[in-house]
Amino acid sequence: MMTNKFIELIETDIKSSRNGKLDTLKNRIIEIQRILSISLAYVDDLLEGLNFCLEACLQVSGMDCGGIYLFDDTTGNLNLMVHKGFKKDFVNSILSYDKNSKNVGFVKKRKPIYTLEKKLNQLFTEEQKNEGLKALATIPFFDKLELIGCINIASHRFDKFNVLSRMAIETIAAQTGNVIARLKAMQALQESEEHLKSLMLNAENFAIYRLSTSGANPHKLGVVFVSPSIVDIMGLARPLDFETWFENIHDGDKERIIKANLQAFQTNQFDEVFKIYHPQKKEHRWIHSISKGICNKKGETEFVNGIMIDITQNKIVENDLTEKESELKKKTNKLEEINLALKVMLDKRQSDRMDLQNYIWSNVNELIIPYIHKLRETDHNETQQLFIDIIESNINKIISPFSFKLSSHHYGLTPTEIKIADLIRQGKKTKEIAKIRNISYKTVEVHRMNIRKKIGIKNKKSNLQTHLNILMQSTSHQPTSRKRNDVSILYNSSSMTFP
Repeated sequence: MMTNKFIELIETDIKSSRNGKLDTLKNRIIEIQRILSISLAYVDDLLEGLNFCLEACLQVSGMDCGGIYLFDDTTGNLNLMVHKGFKKDFVNSILSYDKNSKNVGFVKKRKPIYTLEKKLNQLFTEEQKNEGLKALATIPFFDKLELIGCINIASHRFDKFNVLSRMAIETIAAQTGNVIARLKAMQALQESEEHLKSLMLNAENFAIYRLSTSGANPHKLGVVFVSPSIVDIMGLARPLDFETWFENIHDGDKERIIKANLQAFQTNQFDEVFKIYHPQKKEHRWIHSISKGICNKKGETEFVNGIMIDITQNKIVENDLTEKESELKKKTNKLEEINLALKVMLDKRQSDRMDLQNYIWSNVNELIIPYIHKLRETDHNETQQLFIDIIESNINKIISPFSFKLSSHHYGLTPTEIKIADLIRQGKKTKEIAKIRNISYKTVEVHRMNIRKKIGIKNKKSNLQTHLNILMQSTSHQPTSRKRNDVSILYNSSSMTFP
């Protein structure tokens, strides 16, 4: 509406000029500038102001098309904001220029550029040439010393700009810069206010507020504004009455929060978590309130800006996690107790096992070995001697770990080879072994060869009996507290192994 009125004023001025009321083109240009200045003073919309400036430039120059570009504060690109008189396809091709483009480079030279048709055809693409422009003026404009955009004025009819038109366009561009900067600032402020208002009104699990101090009582705060969501968050009946904000606070937190609130007048900081009872929801809720005081030039707190956040769900999760950690700790302690009990049981089992070994060893040593000795001292034939040897050998197998050691060291000996190896270790000759095992001499020799091969001394000059005894010593401990008796392979209880 304002733009139309502005155009009407200019058109009226042109008619007046034709009627002789303004007798020179110069006066007409001055009048257009005056109308522009008055119109811009009442404008608070950026695009409307830009349209005023563009229309004024077209009128004073006599050109029929143009546009105004502004630099994007974020990207640095040059964007077309308003335009008039161009074809749609041409407009689409000039909507924006990258900050590093050649066109932006021309503008950044900070000087007016007047380009005629021949030069334009060199700059334009084939599609842009279809617009049929004969002349183009690019006039940068500034806010103080900061380059903020440019005005492009062009013509489909005229192929030049006269001196008076150039001066008029450049003058309008000069007064445009400050006005556009003001309008941009107003637009940014308006957008910021709209964002804040939208944030405040659409808040759900939080509420934004501003409080102000009272001149008579600097510790008395009044509500300037607060998000409607505070009613749902805290269950307040009168949210604009700051004193009521403390009514629903849990008795266990109320004294602490009042004290922190008073202290905030000194520190200008408030950051507390407290519990409230929500009268509508009939349940306790957790609130996290954060605020900061804003001081005036005298250093006195003038406003308090803050936010309240409903952290009930977080607290529920936190409490559940604490309970689970406590439960896990109890289970861990219980497992430690069970492990300790198991260790005691295992130690007891090992002790019982050692006692059993000692018991067997003691009984064999005291109840069997003496009678074997006595039996050897009696008169007996060769066959009886053989039986005595077998009895002695079997007793050795019961109380000696040798056979178990051979089988557990992965030598791969067969059960027969283990028995023969035991006899060899005891010093039995091949002939004696053959007689004891009731096998041929040659069979014993074959077993001896296989044993040497499996324990790794084949083709070596090692004595088989000596090597087998070394193997026995490497897997057993020699007795330290008992003397060895005539049965050579009896060991103390610490070296015995029972399957």
